[in-house]
Amino acid sequence: MKRLVIAAALALPMVLSPMPGPDSPAAPVVLAAEGWSGPIRLPWYGSDYYGKPVACPGYGKYTRWSVSVAVRDGDTRFRCGDRVELRQGRRRIIATVTDRFASWAPSWVVFDASAAIACNHLNPKRLKPVKPGRYRHCYTRDGVTWRRVS
Repeated sequence: MKRLVIAAALALPMVLSPMPGPDSPAAPVVLAAEGWSGPIRLPWYGSDYYGKPVACPGYGKYTRWSVSVAVRDGDTRFRCGDRVELRQGRRRIIATVTDRFASWAPSWVVFDASAAIACNHLNPKRLKPVKPGRYRHCYTRDGVTWRRVS
């Protein structure tokens, strides 16, 4: 009977964690993330806005290569500079909130993605361009989930 108890005690996994205190080493910095939200439809805004300033100060002008999203004007969940992770299938990208879009836009629009996200980063490998700068697969994406990372 003693052998059975000892064997059972040795088979249990043991987790040791240091006690927090003034002499304990600093914990590594890890990105905190909220749970996933969605799925949503993710539209993109393109060439009509290239070269125009974005709504958030300090982010310059919008270009095709900006890895950023716009949020609804008046949406209090997001501020300029917030980082948002977008996921479609196994593809993920972290974008920065740098712009706003009109509050009268359709209610299903949560984010408006930049061309770099819609045309390149969320494309599966088979749809990636064969020549740099040549995109044929820019479209509104369905089934995108998102979460804020800080």
